[in-house]
Amino acid sequence: MLAFIAYRLVVIAFTAIGGAVLVTLGALASLLYVQGWHDSIVSSLTDNTRVVPMIAGVLAVVGIVVQQGGGLRGLLAAADKADPGKAKGKPEPKPA
Repeated sequence: MLAFIAYRLVVIAFTAIGGAVLVTLGALASLLYVQGWHDSIVSSLTDNTRVVPMIAGVLAVVGIVVQQGGGLRGLLAAADKADPGKAKGKPEPKPA
């Protein structure tokens, strides 16, 4: 029973972490492609070794939140439910 409960969380975590790593490394590779920026980026990354894992971690957390919320459509639906002006069954006040 625990495997069925944890399965979704494990899949979400692995896809979010994998996607975050791919986006981070792809962005760094495209930045390193520009010759004028190459040396400064390499020196910055060697001086600040925790920047790349921190960026990947932030992107992974964003990915987990989006996936847990049902994607962008689910997050927008949750935001609409939280806004009292957009709640169903209540008429919106007319401007005077």
